[in-house]
Order: sequence, then C-alpha cells, then structure tokens
Amino acid sequence: GLLQTDDRLSLKEITRQLQLENTVGNRVFGSFAENLHFLLEALKSGGKRSKSILFLLDEFDLFAHHKNQTLLYNLFDVAQSAQAPICVVGLTTRLVSLF
Repeated sequence: GLLQTDDRLSLKEITRQLQLENTVGNRVFGSFAENLHFLLEALKSGGKRSKSILFLLDEFDLFAHHKNQTLLYNLFDVAQSAQAPICVVGLTTRLVSLF
C-alpha cells in the first residue's frame, strides 16, 4: 500500500518477485491489461506440482483504495476459482467501526 501506489506498480513488483520478467524476454508490454493478462496466464498455467504463492498485501487499506482495483479483483478471482494455488492476505493497522 505504501510502496506500490497503483495497480501498475503493484503488477510490476509481482512480476519481479515471481521472476517472470525473464520469461517475457525482450517483449515490452504496452498496457496494463497486457501485463495483467500475462501474469494471470502465468499463474493459471501451473500444474499439480506447482508451488503455492502467498500474496501478502501490507497496508491493505491503502491498496484497496487504488482506482478500479482491477489487480485486486483479479487476484481474488484466481484464488477463489482454484485455477492456481494462491492465497491473498491483506494486513492493516487501520481500525474500522462496524456500527
């Protein structure tokens, strides 16, 4: 939430941490949609021997305020559909009143 202030930066960091940038080779994606599609296909392409991936989103409340929340919705969609062994955990210190 503090470091990746928008979905584009978050997507770039996820790709870096998963070491997927080497898979792309010299190809440069022109849009956020192309980058997101590449990441989702990479996550879905795993088989039974794939390692589980834990997405730990610190300062989740800031991350959730990103415009459109496209990346967040897609990560939750992949996690719930069992297309890839991923888990998304959001952490925050912000207190929310339910009443």
